[in-house]
Amino acid sequence: MTVTALATALSALGGVPVGPADLDRPTPCAEFDVRGLLTHVVGWHHVFAACLTGTAAPGDPTHVLLDPVADLRVSSRLLLDAFDTAPEEAELPYRGRTPVPVLVTELVAETVLHGWDLATALGAPFAVDDLVLAEAERGLALLRGEVFAAEAFQPATGTGVGAGGLPGLVARSGRDPGWSP
Repeated sequence: MTVTALATALSALGGVPVGPADLDRPTPCAEFDVRGLLTHVVGWHHVFAACLTGTAAPGDPTHVLLDPVADLRVSSRLLLDAFDTAPEEAELPYRGRTPVPVLVTELVAETVLHGWDLATALGAPFAVDDLVLAEAERGLALLRGEVFAAEAFQPATGTGVGAGGLPGLVARSGRDPGWSP
């Protein structure tokens, strides 16, 4: 189920309409504008795909995006294809050996959160089904327990922390569910 949840989340992320004029817009993920967010996502897709296939992972997960929407589509497919032959564990550059099911669950959380970031920045709708959202909740809990969590996430926001659904997940990730540009 988890790779299916990731595929669904990636499809939702890829369905957010992004145009060239949108690339410099701010996002709720304060460290990134739209271009930076897409560069981050696409770059890490390439890193994870390399780790899953046993090839050398790029040292720097950034990519120059020629066409952010097409590049996201390609990197998403590359990542999903890498899971077809993935070993039980992958060697990740930031934490070493990691069980692949853990990585998938964490990627569902990252994809849902960054999908929400992108859609919110552009005033577009973003939704995932309850099964994907439940997997994203598990993934966020795993990510919050990692040693790099303090660097990757802000403390949970007061507004919406106890809420359910996507607003609750967003709040628990440290983002403001009521953010607007």
